[in-house]
Amino acid sequence: SGGKVVGMFPEGGIMTPGDLKGGVALVASRSDAPIVPVYLSGTRGMYEPEAYLLRARRVRVEVGKPFRARELGDPSNREEFARRLLARIRSHIVRDD
Repeated sequence: SGGKVVGMFPEGGIMTPGDLKGGVALVASRSDAPIVPVYLSGTRGMYEPEAYLLRARRVRVEVGKPFRARELGDPSNREEFARRLLARIRSHIVRDD
């Protein structure tokens, strides 16, 4: 609300790529805000305690096409809605690198 930007990591954190959690679906189903899938690559190991000793790294940011949760149908069955939402996000952001 209020036109503010909210960033969420549907993995539950920034250190566990690929394993998307369903909590983001609940937030999305209660909002008409656009969802913008974003993928960060090149971050592996950046959050380890000794990372400050390493040289700078190149990080790539990919931004997917925005969509709204309402495009995914009825959110009343939360489990099914979460599955559809996470599949849509995953199709934009999950990579093998």
